[in-house]
Amino acid sequence: MKVNLAQLQRVWLELLAAAWTERNQSRLDGALTPPVFRIGEGTRTLGSYEPHTRVLSISQEHILESNWDEVLETLIHEMAHQVIDELWNLPHAAPHGPEFKRAL
Repeated sequence: MKVNLAQLQRVWLELLAAAWTERNQSRLDGALTPPVFRIGEGTRTLGSYEPHTRVLSISQEHILESNWDEVLETLIHEMAHQVIDELWNLPHAAPHGPEFKRAL
């Protein structure tokens, strides 16, 4: 059976959403609103969270080249940015400052 990239991306998005949901429930009592998940095409950034559009992206290259635990660490990293924005409403917090470290 031949699997195309679009099929792989759908599976990855489902897995990322499931991992996000599990972490949101287990660590945050479901306090976060699910973001829009996206597989990024860039090669310079492993992941990102864009507060204005609520898009959480994980790089396709990162998924292909890294083990799944590393991809999940990137997801958790981006969730910390979401916590700072959505739960703590700190738009001017340093990107990886003390608030970010507490959010992990």
